[in-house]
Amino acid sequence: MAPAQDWDLTSIFLLPTAVLGVAAWFVLGRTVFGLRLRSAGENPRAAETLGVRVVVMRYAGVLISGAFAGLAGGYLSIELVGLYREGMNQGRGFIALAALILGNWSPIGAALSCLLFGWSEALTVFLRVSWINNAFIQSLPYIVTLVVLAVFFRRVRPPKAVGQAYEAGSPV
Repeated sequence: MAPAQDWDLTSIFLLPTAVLGVAAWFVLGRTVFGLRLRSAGENPRAAETLGVRVVVMRYAGVLISGAFAGLAGGYLSIELVGLYREGMNQGRGFIALAALILGNWSPIGAALSCLLFGWSEALTVFLRVSWINNAFIQSLPYIVTLVVLAVFFRRVRPPKAVGQAYEAGSPV
């Protein structure tokens, strides 16, 4: 069992992360900008006919998500590890994509998925003192990710235009 001082929830990043998560949920679900951003991903041609600048909205989405990814990387190198080394994320970006897919492309669902995957990561710390093989313990978050995605993959519904290039004014 880990000592009590190892489980520290007083990180300076905890409150801002929670505030940013709630803000993302609010902006995407309750503002005109969020509606336009979601429509640019779901049906860009229909959004364009309503006057939404689809290319601008898509760039805004990429810039905002890149800023969030940069904050996550900053947390990893500054707060969690304390230094930067190449390859230090160890595939956590793919686990973040899995959390987004499992969360059905919603901020609340993605946050709950991140809690599940974070729990599996914390479980590896807890199980290191046990008799189980260390390589298996270290691969546990990735195994949990694969199993959860295999079970729930049919239930998720991505935006219709995800991954499709869009040129303004092009015919349907």
